[in-house]
Amino acid sequence: MLKKAFLKLTDKQQKVIVDFYINRKSVKEIAEEMGCSYSVAIKHKKRGIDKLKILLGEKMYLLTK
Repeated sequence: MLKKAFLKLTDKQQKVIVDFYINRKSVKEIAEEMGCSYSVAIKHKKRGIDKLKILLGEKMYLLTK
């Protein structure tokens, strides 16, 4: 279920979320790797998380608890 929802994110949203939450990189590092500004990397992260919340609904709450 999580994998299916995750695959519905854009490639950039996936990269930011994996790098930030799993690889423990800073947003600054991620932005540099992606060749974008810090604020754009933050937007990708926020939009990805927002989309996961919509797709997973209450299950997202359980994952972040």
